[in-house]
Amino acid sequence: SSSPPPAAAAGAGLDDEWLKLVGPEIYRRPLEAVTPHEAASWLREFARQLLRPGQGLPTPVTVADLPDGVLLRFVTTGYGYDSYEKEEARGAEDKWAEGGERARGNPDGALLLLAESEPSARLRVARAEMAPGTLV
Repeated sequence: SSSPPPAAAAGAGLDDEWLKLVGPEIYRRPLEAVTPHEAASWLREFARQLLRPGQGLPTPVTVADLPDGVLLRFVTTGYGYDSYEKEEARGAEDKWAEGGERARGNPDGALLLLAESEPSARLRVARAEMAPGTLV
């Protein structure tokens, strides 16, 4: 018969399981071939490659280094719309030729890419900087 884990170990395990809800976490994988320090360095290099022309994601990102990884912050690029009055004031040719005003630079959520050493060596990805009320 196996005995139950000590109370401290059980509490740490539950804390780790609850951690999945913070962010919320979308990916977790044990690190086996590299150290967390090496993985964090690689994550920063990977994120920097996304900033190169032709190498990025469909949605532009900004990159912020963290002690144990990187924060990828998504930036909006959608087309905005003018008010109805402005639309009516312009001719039909002008409306189609201009294609709308481009909105730039508004944050639109982020991903945390982390290489952690505690409670075990692992890679985690979690959503961050979500607007209040965002459903996931």
